[in-house]
Amino acid sequence: MKTFPLNQTQLAIFYAEQSAEGNYAINFLHHYGENVNLEKLCRAIEKMVAAHPHLMDRITLDDEGTPVFVVPEDKHYVQTIEQISTIDEVRASLIHKRDLLHGPLFTFRVMQGQDGGHLLFDVHHVISDGLTIGTLLKDIETAYAGGELTEEPVTAEQMNLAEA
Repeated sequence: MKTFPLNQTQLAIFYAEQSAEGNYAINFLHHYGENVNLEKLCRAIEKMVAAHPHLMDRITLDDEGTPVFVVPEDKHYVQTIEQISTIDEVRASLIHKRDLLHGPLFTFRVMQGQDGGHLLFDVHHVISDGLTIGTLLKDIETAYAGGELTEEPVTAEQMNLAEA
């Protein structure tokens, strides 16, 4: 199992999330209406995740109890479409405490409702910041438009190891 350390900022966010009732995720809900091809949106999200493999990393505790990122062997991601009755049932899920040691550090939900398509975008701050979110959204838009994405030139692992 390949692991690498969290940087100092990520450690601070991790411990704050573990000790607080807060939500350290960056999330929003976007309503597309009828003007979106949801299958195409799903494929665009899959391409964006492939271009940013750190999204698929998980956190575990090493033998000393220190949080570290775990790099999964399989980074294949599949996005599906959910059918929903109303968007109100989704709004409540925007604010939640995420278990950083048991589960993904992001959630994307593509949903078809009676009023059209929706995207719930939820990425934990331990793997993202405001600049990162802008990049991820731009990459979804580029892939949706048929553009090619390239994988990050410098990985999170390389940056964190350089800081250690």
